[in-house]
Amino acid sequence: MNTIEVYKRLPGTNCGECPEKTCMAFALSIVKGSAEVENCPHIDPAVAGELRNAKGVDWREGLIESLRKEVSGLDFSRCAEGLGAELVGGAMKIRCLGMDFLVSPDGEITTKGYINPWIKILLLHYIRTGGRGEPSGEWVSFSTLKAGLVKASSFQRDCEEPMRRLLDDDLPAAA
Repeated sequence: MNTIEVYKRLPGTNCGECPEKTCMAFALSIVKGSAEVENCPHIDPAVAGELRNAKGVDWREGLIESLRKEVSGLDFSRCAEGLGAELVGGAMKIRCLGMDFLVSPDGEITTKGYINPWIKILLLHYIRTGGRGEPSGEWVSFSTLKAGLVKASSFQRDCEEPMRRLLDDDLPAAA
């Protein structure tokens, strides 16, 4: 269900008694998964039941699922060494950004702590491409890559900003 479809089912009072100021903003929050339909005090219980599962699909999750399928057909024992990975019980252990990630043969990724969707995309793409390609020695912005402009703001919000905050908070203590 998209935002407009959810909005049409809401009471349209724009009362501001839910976490948002308008019903349209509330509909968007429901679809994004950041609000529950029950937060609307004026919604009919039957409509609330219909909208309970209105959360949209995150495009990153679709990409991750697609990459998982591609990775699942690979022979990890043949490609681990070329990737700088270590085989551990049939899975690949890859060190990335100072952390060890374990990638199972079906593409599931585990590590200690939270795994950002961008890291999943990065690791699965790295495995899928076999780590091929010579580094150019030049940094490029995400927005200059194919389809990167569309994803750049999301990457900045979900990856760059948390990393900046982490470094701002922890780096002075480490010095």
